[in-house]
Amino acid sequence: MAFLQLSNSLVPRQLRSVTLVGQPPIPRYWANVWLIMSMGHLAESTQTGKLRYIEDLYQHADRILGPNGLDDALAGVDDGALADVLESWFVSIRNRARATRAEELRWHVGLGFVTDVLTWLSKSRIPDDRLRGIEARLHRLSTLYNQLHVRKSGQVETIRSLPASVVEALYDLLDPESGRNPFKHARTRWRVYIAFVLMLHQGLRRGELLLLTADCVKSGFDRKRQTLRY
Repeated sequence: MAFLQLSNSLVPRQLRSVTLVGQPPIPRYWANVWLIMSMGHLAESTQTGKLRYIEDLYQHADRILGPNGLDDALAGVDDGALADVLESWFVSIRNRARATRAEELRWHVGLGFVTDVLTWLSKSRIPDDRLRGIEARLHRLSTLYNQLHVRKSGQVETIRSLPASVVEALYDLLDPESGRNPFKHARTRWRVYIAFVLMLHQGLRRGELLLLTADCVKSGFDRKRQTLRY
């Protein structure tokens, strides 16, 4: 793992910070882009901690894809190679002798890094037809991996996620057209149903939901599908 502190007067002030380099000592390209775009407002100690986790992912990818393999896979939006790297990296973290909270944080920082970069690239220069496929695979990966937890514990943990049967029952109960819906007025039924869907699928807390404005849902006419989309 190689860290460099960029402090030379030839380096622009906004770029003078800790950075990652590979072997040979060339900057890890997307790690440094991510540092500038997503972590410029954070303290240097926080940046360093997150970069250590990212470097662990880079080293793992180097062993699987070869030198600079992660940067190449990100630049080429190679979702297949990235999925292989993420899955094997998760397994390697999970199988360490003493998995801790730091290991779980390591996993989520690495996943967030890959997701952020793919999102930037897919929105900037990918044709629409390929973009839809990449977005679907990216959503699947994020949904799948965000549910994985690294930490091991000998204690019985409280189940916090809703079983599928409970989610299905809530959908049936809160459907505005359902005869079992406990709310009398149609307006209230739709308001509760929308709140339920947003909290379930977007992970919103009650306070976050209450902060949403009336214009937070956007709409526009999709010429390809010839229909209005929200």
